[in-house]
Amino acid sequence: MDPMEEDNAPGPEIGRFEMHLITPPMLFGCERMPFLVWLGVIAFLVVAVFGITPWGLIGGALMLAGGILWLRDIARDDPQWFAMRLERMKYPTHMPDVLPDTRLKDWDFVGFDDPPAPETVLKAWLGVSAAALAPAALVALFFGVLVGGLTFAGLMLAAALWVFQEKLIERARRMR
Repeated sequence: MDPMEEDNAPGPEIGRFEMHLITPPMLFGCERMPFLVWLGVIAFLVVAVFGITPWGLIGGALMLAGGILWLRDIARDDPQWFAMRLERMKYPTHMPDVLPDTRLKDWDFVGFDDPPAPETVLKAWLGVSAAALAPAALVALFFGVLVGGLTFAGLMLAAALWVFQEKLIERARRMR
């Protein structure tokens, strides 16, 4: 075998790097963050919905096993599928060919042709409110209206802080 064929020979390594050194770390063959989110969802369902009973634990174990199999299938095809989707959501879909005017102060919508219409923003916030209402309604069902209302308020506050975090940080820097 000549030296050129040795470099291209199939094996557990790519070039001089071992595969386990270049693949992302995983838990049970799944991406870490989706696995931990799924584990949290199952724990919430077992404790708050099913109850810590033998049937609730069996149901939670079956759902956890099904979720792990599903996450493993995804990770087998692309070990960073969820991570790439998260990164994709952070950036606009279209960036201009030239940089915008540097004298602009409001760069919130750099890369978009124009800012979204107020109706679009209202629809987005209604969707976020509806998404926060579902777990808050479950909490209200089991623990009372006051706790459910506080859960809804906390989820909406978390969503607002996530959306406006850059503006809040910028405003805090200007106040110094």
